[in-house]
Amino acid sequence: MPLPKSIAAYADCEEHFERALGAARGLAITLATSGEAHNLRHKMNTYRERLRKQSRLVYPEGDPRHGVSPYDHFKLTIDKENPCRILITEHRIDVMKVEEL
Repeated sequence: MPLPKSIAAYADCEEHFERALGAARGLAITLATSGEAHNLRHKMNTYRERLRKQSRLVYPEGDPRHGVSPYDHFKLTIDKENPCRILITEHRIDVMKVEEL
């Protein structure tokens, strides 16, 4: 069954992303089954896709907000140790050192 097209149907996703914004290391969401975890992860990714489409209509090309979601810097993964858990963490690479040549 396809997911809803209305942004209003994704209030739970927005709430999870907003909580992750305020968390220092991200957020973990545990569901009853791995299938539910997979479905919620899909719904949250769809929500970001809908936000990107909406921002293309609101902001002109060239505006840094055109075609992006405020939650694009997060990655959504299934916890390898618990397939009923979704991890919402920032895409981050820890750089050891940067130096000019």
